[in-house]
Amino acid sequence: MRAAGSNVSCRFDGVNSIQMNHFFDYHHPFEVLREAAGQKVVFCYECQLYHVHYGTIALDLSERGIQTLNITLGRYLAMYDGTIDPKRRCIEVETPCEGIRLLLSTHDLHAFKELLTDSVGEFEERIRLRRLN
Repeated sequence: MRAAGSNVSCRFDGVNSIQMNHFFDYHHPFEVLREAAGQKVVFCYECQLYHVHYGTIALDLSERGIQTLNITLGRYLAMYDGTIDPKRRCIEVETPCEGIRLLLSTHDLHAFKELLTDSVGEFEERIRLRRLN
């Protein structure tokens, strides 16, 4: 895998979202926006989707989907931050998929929200600056 900000090929097959070991199959141009232990945000220029990995969670999201998830995580943080053990995974975060919820702690909520906010914000700023030049 190349460093963040580089364009290389990726594989998006809808089955496993992003299979990091098989990026060479479909040759979609993508950019790794953020990568840390158990966390990754990738933007695919062809799909126009953000592929987000946080722990065991893998999501394919549009720009609007990222914004909605960020708002949702913020709402759960407002409700639960400081009220329970930060490491206790007992907060059921609703998803658009019927019957699927994410089980997170307030620590997870903070880290997941920070991952989305930082990686997407920096990417959007780079895009804005490219358009100005």
